[in-house]
Amino acid sequence: FTPNHEDIILTGSTLINHMMNLICNAKAITFLQVSVNISQLGHEIMCGSGIYPASSLLNHSCNPSCSTFFYGKIEVVRAVHFIPAGKQLTISYGETYTNKSRASRMFPLMAQYHFQCKCEACEHCWQPLGDVSPLPLLKCGKCHEAINPFTQVCFECHLYYGNNVGKSAAPYNYKLISKKIENFQVEYQIATQNIFINGNYSDKDLKAVRVLIKLLCKYMKQPCPLLMDAINTLCYLFNKRGSCVYYKNNLESPCVIS
Repeated sequence: FTPNHEDIILTGSTLINHMMNLICNAKAITFLQVSVNISQLGHEIMCGSGIYPASSLLNHSCNPSCSTFFYGKIEVVRAVHFIPAGKQLTISYGETYTNKSRASRMFPLMAQYHFQCKCEACEHCWQPLGDVSPLPLLKCGKCHEAINPFTQVCFECHLYYGNNVGKSAAPYNYKLISKKIENFQVEYQIATQNIFINGNYSDKDLKAVRVLIKLLCKYMKQPCPLLMDAINTLCYLFNKRGSCVYYKNNLESPCVIS
């Protein structure tokens, strides 16, 4: 068989098309490596690459509502935020606001994926978590800006959250929600103790993490370091349910997974 000019053009253009798709759609296949002795010593290891057309259809966000986890070669997309009905699912294409400024995220996204990100974190110029105050503030249900914790008045629209009756009533009970979040923070601390220190956890611990995430997503002004801490804990648990390898500290770390 001697290919003619049309055969060469067809084959070449097909190869170019696949090569361009690889740049945008190829994903690193990872597994979690955890120390048997110290459960806090856990990190992801790359063991290959794969093409996942379905999850590649999800849009990028620097504050993604979902994350991907691997069970061998199988990719599973899980929600890591509270996602209201009708809101799109998003994943990260490798850039997040937590450790990079908006300007430093824009260049790689434009260079590899050819778009300018307009997610919430980029549109509102969220600072990296290292530059964000660790003090969590409830957000106004009307304008979504922070509420003064001392006066219970919104900094932006000046809605008073101390009034819970009548036409001027606030969208939610400030004291009730504050107390609820405080209680679940205690539950969350117990859960993280079981997960990272004791090395085991129950469904109750997983529920405590999820409920705190839901409350913080609904009521806290973003960005919120406590929310990201809870999301990282949830991702750690999801990773342990997927491809996970345990090792002893005095042994060489494994690097192969089937």
